[in-house]
This record gives sequence, C-alpha cells and structure tokens, in this order.
Amino acid sequence: MATESWSTFFSHATDADFRVWGQELNQKLTNIGLVQTTDTGQIDWVTVVKPGALNTDAGFEVWRFNDSLQGTSPIYFKLFFGNGGSLIIPRLRFQFGTGSDGAGSLTGPVGPERVISPTTAFLTPGSFQSFLSHSEGFLALNYKAGAYISGASNFANFVICRSTDVFGQVTGDAAIVYYGSAVASTATIENSQSFKFGTFPFVFSLTKFMSLVPGNENNSNTGTDIQVYAHWMLTPQVRPVFGVGTIFNSEITFGATFTATLVGSQPRTYLSVGTQGNSYWQSATTNTKGLAILWE
Repeated sequence: MATESWSTFFSHATDADFRVWGQELNQKLTNIGLVQTTDTGQIDWVTVVKPGALNTDAGFEVWRFNDSLQGTSPIYFKLFFGNGGSLIIPRLRFQFGTGSDGAGSLTGPVGPERVISPTTAFLTPGSFQSFLSHSEGFLALNYKAGAYISGASNFANFVICRSTDVFGQVTGDAAIVYYGSAVASTATIENSQSFKFGTFPFVFSLTKFMSLVPGNENNSNTGTDIQVYAHWMLTPQVRPVFGVGTIFNSEITFGATFTATLVGSQPRTYLSVGTQGNSYWQSATTNTKGLAILWE
C-alpha cells in the first residue's frame, strides 16, 4: 500500500520541538493510509505543550487499520506522547486493541500500555532516519534511528502483522505485535504479543519474538545467496509471520532493500532496520543479526 522514508531534525527541548515531531509522525501515519479515529480528547498539535513533570503524557492519538479485513478483524492502536526521564527526553507509549469507545479508550482484546522509547538515555538533537511501512495486514515503524547514545539507538519502533495461511495470503483470525522492552535505556524491538479474533478473542502472554537461526552461525552466505530466517507467532498454533525476518547485518546493511520468499511462493520486498535487541534468535551473539520489515 505505502512506505515512507525520511530524515528530519529531532529535538524535545521546547514546546515547539514537541509539536514538530508529534505532528510529523501524525502526518506520516496519515500519508500511508491509516485512519485516525474520531475519539474525543485526542492531542491537539497546534496548542499542546510539554508536560511539566517527568515520565508524563501530554496526550494521545487513536489509530486504526484500513485494510480489507478491518471490518471483521479490526486492529486499533493508541499512541501516548510526552516526557521521559528528563524534560528534554521525549517519550512514546503504545497500546493495541480491537476497538475504541469513542472517548479514547481501546476495547476488545486489549494489550498493555507499553513504553516503546528510551526514557533515560541521552538524546542528541539532530537529523535522523525514519521508516514507515503499511500494506495489507501489516504496519511497521522504525523512528529516528540513531537518535540516542548509551546503546539505546532508535527513538521508537513497533510492528503489527496479521496472520497468514501457508500460501502467504493474509488472514483475519490472528495478529502479532512487536514492541520495545519498556526498559529505561532501550527502544529496540524485543517483545511480541499475539492476539486472536473470532468467537473467543484472546490476548496471549508477552514473550520475546521468535526467530530460529540454526547452528552457531555468524553469516549465511552460500556463494552470492543469503538466508533470511522466518519468525513465528503463537495463537496458540505456531504460525509463520510474513512481515518480518531475521538477517545478518554484515550481509544486508541498514536501510537496504532485498526480495525474499518467507511464506508461500511469492517473493516480497523487505527493508533492513538493523539490530533490534535480545530475542529468541537461538544462535550466536545477537548483535550480528538484524530485523527486516516488509517494504511494499
């Protein structure tokens, strides 16, 4: 459906800075085809000011998918904007659900409110790369890569991916969410949580995301060919995830695109977003590996 790639200045020193990055993200989500709901009480980027306290929200936005399955298997998410562990450190929190009550609260099977940005790592103002991808059954944000020092890296990341059948066709019976660890110093995608639609909707327990890299490998090269390793969701059946894969950073650099066939027989285009924390890689050191997101 749509992708967005951009690099812009990022700071949280003043009310004006806060409005700039918040409005920017709002516009990018609109550009790729997501729908902001009409829930009351949402943040006004013209008048909002930064909170006067640490680790505090200034306001929220509620968004929903607009794909062909939204009518029967709705996906909603909520973003909370505010301060982290300093008045000059921004904070972004995230929650997913399957509906909203019209007044800003998510409904249906609802996930936890998670901090998806560093709250204590030092932000260095400057221009930073961001990626946003939305297609049928899929959404991924990689926001302000490299904005932090102290090992925190990106400002914020999350992924939402619907289930698929063995032929790679998107289905509406389940979905998985990837998001940060809520640890004060990191914004890497470390955790995942599946939720199920249907007669008995359910949110499954939070876990590390799962990607099996057999052996103790540090590369996958076979001549000029490379391997992309599949990810899995539990619903409770074990299902492949079509929108993300594991790669070796030495083979596909940050921001590079490539084609791979993770599910079914149709090759699809993916984008490398680099190392994303500790997860169930089942392999050698995690910092040699990166995450790739669907880029179509």
